[in-house]
Amino acid sequence: MERIRASRTKPESPSVQNSLNGLSDRCPSKCGAVIRLVCEQNAGELDSKDRGSDGVKMKPKLSELKSIYKFYKLIHHSQFSIAKKRTLMTAALGYECWSWRVVGITHNAVMAIASNNYKHPKKTLSRDHRKPRAKTYERLFSGSLFPFEKWRKLVWEKDTTVLMTNEEHQSGVVSKIYRVDYRRGLFQCSRVAGWKHSLAVEGEFVKNLVLKHKIKLRKSVIE
Repeated sequence: MERIRASRTKPESPSVQNSLNGLSDRCPSKCGAVIRLVCEQNAGELDSKDRGSDGVKMKPKLSELKSIYKFYKLIHHSQFSIAKKRTLMTAALGYECWSWRVVGITHNAVMAIASNNYKHPKKTLSRDHRKPRAKTYERLFSGSLFPFEKWRKLVWEKDTTVLMTNEEHQSGVVSKIYRVDYRRGLFQCSRVAGWKHSLAVEGEFVKNLVLKHKIKLRKSVIE
């Protein structure tokens, strides 16, 4: 399916994930429990051959992870500060279609997209990790070197995100969350920054959510 954004080129051969945008999971316990449940239901296994809507594999190859793990070992053994190690590891795990995979979208985010005629509302939404990445990376670098299997399980499980409004992300007060199957390749991580959103794919997905859950839109949206 053709994407309408100019940046939507076919993914190159896998390299190294998304930059530190400072996304963190600051939800109060009642919201955090919901996000945690959605994320855990979507975690899945590392070795399946799930592919997104544009045919790209939505999980990293074993050879790719092994290459990134070598980089992790170099960073771990370096004399860099924890902050710098976090930044390097974020870059190593970023800029891939499977990076920061979206497993849920909030009601308010749905409304924001619908209010923009199902196009990407600029500077309105954020992807929020269920667990702060800073804490995940602190675990990776503050103690002994993680064995490969333990390392890859941790970085995969902790990389799930929920798409929400900036207000929800900053306040921690999160509206109802609708599940997103990341294997469909929705809201894929962009090769530059942010994520992909086309009217034909993500816009259609949100439109179907509105119909399925009978979400009442504002009059201006309907018109």
